[in-house]
Amino acid sequence: MLTDAERQLASFPPLVFAGEARELKSRLAAVARGEAFLLQGGDCAESFAEHGADHVRDFSAFSCKWR
Repeated sequence: MLTDAERQLASFPPLVFAGEARELKSRLAAVARGEAFLLQGGDCAESFAEHGADHVRDFSAFSCKWR
């Protein structure tokens, strides 16, 4: 069962690309050095059932306005 789930997950495209992860690491390092600040937002009090593709798209569009 676990092996089947792992196989299925491995067949999907990545959620985050390597370049995006490197960029995040670089920006977090700037925060750690005191050269930038971090504004974190999220819906951590909501259930997974409430997060469909439309919700993720809308939240991403909203959060990108804060860049």
